[in-house]
Amino acid sequence: MEINLVPFIDLLSCCIAFLMIVATWTQIARIDVAPSPNGPAAEEKQDEDPLKLGIVLTSTGYTLTDSSGAALQIPKAGVEYNATELDNKLKTIRQTFSKETTTKVNLTSEDGVAYKNLIAVMDICLKNEFTGISVGSVN
Repeated sequence: MEINLVPFIDLLSCCIAFLMIVATWTQIARIDVAPSPNGPAAEEKQDEDPLKLGIVLTSTGYTLTDSSGAALQIPKAGVEYNATELDNKLKTIRQTFSKETTTKVNLTSEDGVAYKNLIAVMDICLKNEFTGISVGSVN
């Protein structure tokens, strides 16, 4: 008795093609995020960057802090986060500092904040060319 291998080979070739297509999509949707500066990687050498930003997502809105410790509250617009206002503030900061300036953004959120809001803030940071994003949580 002979086993017909043609259907198995057809299935295998379809699976390989599917996996190759999916592998390219994972690279397109990738955002490089560093671990939280308070985490295990904190022992690594700390660079002295001219600009360090902190964005905290709370149930009431955004809190934007800079290297000097000055905090700016951006309250929610109704029930939604005011992403437009955050985008405008980050544009202003980017215009103040040159694009060559190393900038680190520490992004933290409370437990009740939806993941889509965290991703939206990452997208706003990348749009304004802030690439040194690290993610943590509010203790």
